[in-house]
Amino acid sequence: MMRKQALVFAATAAMGIGTLGGPVRAEDQTGSSSIGQSSSGSSSAQGLGASANASAQAGSDQWSQVVRSANDADKLFLVNAAIDNECEIQLGRIAQQKSQDPQVKQIAERMVRDHEKASQQLRQTAQQANLQIPQSSSLPELKQQELTVFRSLDGKDFDKQYISHLRAGHAKDVSKYQDVSQMAKNDQVKQFASQTLPTLQQHQQHVEQAAMALGMPSGMEAQPAGARIGSQGIDAAKSPDNRSNPRPGSPDDTSGTSGSSGSSSGTSGSSGSSGTSGGIGGSQPGGSNR
Repeated sequence: MMRKQALVFAATAAMGIGTLGGPVRAEDQTGSSSIGQSSSGSSSAQGLGASANASAQAGSDQWSQVVRSANDADKLFLVNAAIDNECEIQLGRIAQQKSQDPQVKQIAERMVRDHEKASQQLRQTAQQANLQIPQSSSLPELKQQELTVFRSLDGKDFDKQYISHLRAGHAKDVSKYQDVSQMAKNDQVKQFASQTLPTLQQHQQHVEQAAMALGMPSGMEAQPAGARIGSQGIDAAKSPDNRSNPRPGSPDDTSGTSGSSGSSSGTSGSSGSSGTSGGIGGSQPGGSNR
């Protein structure tokens, strides 16, 4: 009984209605009124922060449930596409506010418009596939953090990071949508991918133009450092300078057969000076491999 009363006391105290005796009396609150007034500003801010965190967590939980329900490749594609659409919409709105570059602003405006349209079509496709996509504008935690980082950027730094994000994302999306448009088992999913693909390809072209206007690297220059190093290593192995020092056992490596070639030269030209020199060549250390 005592334990039950303690639990009730804690619950009622949290709701601000006093103890078992009823509502808190005004005279009981006078001692704490000044403290309450002085901390009202900070408590209000803390309340807003807590509310935002709770909302973000709820959104992340929603997507976790949706991911678990995506039990085949087509549904998983739709989940990823829905998340990407919502992220591009919200990031595009941020870009419209923060960017000072007219071309970047124009791209951001189109991103919002086109991805909102794609999102509506995707929801219809998901419904036909018995997949429930969250109706709210929530995002998984990783995407929420990505938006937070972009909100902290300004000026040219924002523009370049935004365009870099779009370029990498659309390169991946174009490849994926091409595959799904041909390989999806669900006809509605295949149709959605086929219809959306041309828009993504147009986005990719516009983003690349914006990247060039911002002086960003393109083509091979935009490859990751590891990829560049790998390709340079291949080219270096094929260069004429490196052919002068071939790898052991390669077609260009004659160190193991120089003796035999010298011997044959000496045999064929034994009566001439060239044969003598060939024989000498064959008598060098390399000739011991005969």
